[in-house]
Amino acid sequence: MVPVVTASLIILPVFRDRSIQRNVTMIQSQAQLLTNQISTTGYLDNPEVNFVNAEMVALGNAYSGRIIVTNSSLTVVKDTYGVDEGKTVLWSYCIRALKGEQGVFIDSDNNIAIVIVPIYAVSIRAEDDEPSDESAVPLQNDDNSRNIVGTLLLTRSIDDIDQEIDFMRSLLILINLIAGIISVALALVNSWLVSSSPDSMSKRIHDIRETGSSRKIRNFFIENQKVMDEFDKYREKAKTMEEARQAFVSNVSHELKTPLASVKVLADSLNQGDAPLEMYQEFMKDITHEIDRETSIINDLLSLVKLDQKRSPLNISEVSLNDMVEELLKRLRPLAEKNHVELLLESFRPVTIDADEVKFSLALMNLVENGIKYNKENGYVHVTINSDKTYAFIRVEDSGIGIPEESISHIFDRFYRVDKSHSREIGGTGLGLSIVHKIIALHGGEIKVSSILGRGTVFDIRVPLKYVSDEGKETL
Repeated sequence: MVPVVTASLIILPVFRDRSIQRNVTMIQSQAQLLTNQISTTGYLDNPEVNFVNAEMVALGNAYSGRIIVTNSSLTVVKDTYGVDEGKTVLWSYCIRALKGEQGVFIDSDNNIAIVIVPIYAVSIRAEDDEPSDESAVPLQNDDNSRNIVGTLLLTRSIDDIDQEIDFMRSLLILINLIAGIISVALALVNSWLVSSSPDSMSKRIHDIRETGSSRKIRNFFIENQKVMDEFDKYREKAKTMEEARQAFVSNVSHELKTPLASVKVLADSLNQGDAPLEMYQEFMKDITHEIDRETSIINDLLSLVKLDQKRSPLNISEVSLNDMVEELLKRLRPLAEKNHVELLLESFRPVTIDADEVKFSLALMNLVENGIKYNKENGYVHVTINSDKTYAFIRVEDSGIGIPEESISHIFDRFYRVDKSHSREIGGTGLGLSIVHKIIALHGGEIKVSSILGRGTVFDIRVPLKYVSDEGKETL
């Protein structure tokens, strides 16, 4: 609709002016030919020249206009309307023509175009036997103005042009009206489709939620389909999380129940009667072990809850990464020896980082401990430390059982276990790697994993040497 309105308001007026100019240019050419005939035939002295009168009438009728011829005294020699003949006129147009000017004037009140052309005497031609168009060329100096013997004034009605413009304007209005109706109809149809689409999606989502259907939602609109694709991804993620949560509840319930059941059995055995001292000592040792298992599970749960807080506080200090890892390996060496796993440390240079020593130590301990627990007999866990000017790099590589390719993208998910049976045997809860990932992220770092099933796993950690808090990032 905008182009149609633009045409109505801007293009039509321009078209009208050009049409008038084109008509006037043609009239000027014909008027100059007529002034040549007037001059060469002596019409001003003898206005009874029939063929000149006939041409004037024909020209005036052709343009639905009027022709007035005056002499140098501004006396009307010929008026095709026969109204002002013999009268003296003092029109500014005629006075200006006597000075050698010719031009076009638009009379808006009467809706006419006025063309004024001076009539030159034959004597101003360049000794030609025949008249030429040059006799009608306006002269601008005073000497040549004395050779002007009269004026020819032709009025041309522009009603026909305005009628054509009005017709075109009416046509554009009709087109605009039709375009408006079509636009409104299309807008209504489109709005109905757009409004009904979310309702349809909402109903289908509700049906899927109620029935538990796993089919994907399809939509006609590309934009809505993108939303639904994201919804399907979210639903799959939520489904995976729900399955992991249920598995976690089952695993944790089992892990929490098993030590308690063992403790109860051992305690009942001790309460049945007199038992040798050796049995008391062995049973109390077993009870202590089961309590330690229970404590480990609860500590993992508490650690995850604390790290889940929006602003988990970090006690940042300068920490020697080399000393931290050496201390960790020292504490884990008995477990490694028990599982016949060799611990190796390779440090390329001393590395100092800004970190929460307790939390960062917990993350590295979980990685190394997993490498020991999920390893093969006579395997190894190799820890490498390096840095550049900005980051510290830590690699934990083991020769263990590895991770299936389809599980790599999920190992940092909470409650996720790669091998549920093996994890249950060694007492895992599926929270360790989630805790590691959260701690590394809190320090502004990244952790990546690569693994080959049956050949081992590699964890690569990159953390900034200088810690910048969220407030500091916003300030920067």
